[in-house]
Amino acid sequence: SKYTILASPLLFETKQSSYCDEVLVIDVSEEVQILRTKTRDNVSEEQVKTIILSQINRSERLRLATHIIENEKTLDDLEKAVKELHQKLITQIENK
Repeated sequence: SKYTILASPLLFETKQSSYCDEVLVIDVSEEVQILRTKTRDNVSEEQVKTIILSQINRSERLRLATHIIENEKTLDDLEKAVKELHQKLITQIENK
């Protein structure tokens, strides 16, 4: 593989970002994040909000990101964006 992915929901909070040359944030609005988490984990909105409050805030997370993919739409849209970024990264690596 030409690059490695470290998937970590608390990448910045745990300082794991120091191991990374580049950081991808898959971003979604707080409203969508709450809805999706409630549905996926079968938890209350209050529980989701508590989790969100324990994380770095969204604006700071986006500021620290090297790459951002918006995830407000469909899974197909997300997959397309990930493939586009993958191709960009491969090209970037090959041109070094």
